[in-house]
Amino acid sequence: MKALLDLKSNINFTVKEIQDLHDIHHSLDVIKTTVMSLCRRDSNLLTADAALQFMLNKLDHQHNELSERLAISLRKIIKERRTSVSGILQYLHNNEQFYKTIPTETFTTNAEN
Repeated sequence: MKALLDLKSNINFTVKEIQDLHDIHHSLDVIKTTVMSLCRRDSNLLTADAALQFMLNKLDHQHNELSERLAISLRKIIKERRTSVSGILQYLHNNEQFYKTIPTETFTTNAEN
């Protein structure tokens, strides 16, 4: 926006378009944070699982169409590629917490819950 004002551009955005840009920014910022976490040298399966859960929870709390569609698509892809090893590692890491929050529930779509 600021760049358009500096250039004295005649391009005008509607409130809806500005809100859409805001939603895109926030959704992609969450995904960027997750990808940065996954790319860390010390990342492992357990931290990757936690990062993905964090990402999906953040997208769910944004309450906009884009984040909902992203979360549904990402859950589908994660579910297709997920193995039982992730759940086993979480159980071995902290079995009490494992039973309080079943990890596979995070990776199912809202329609499946």
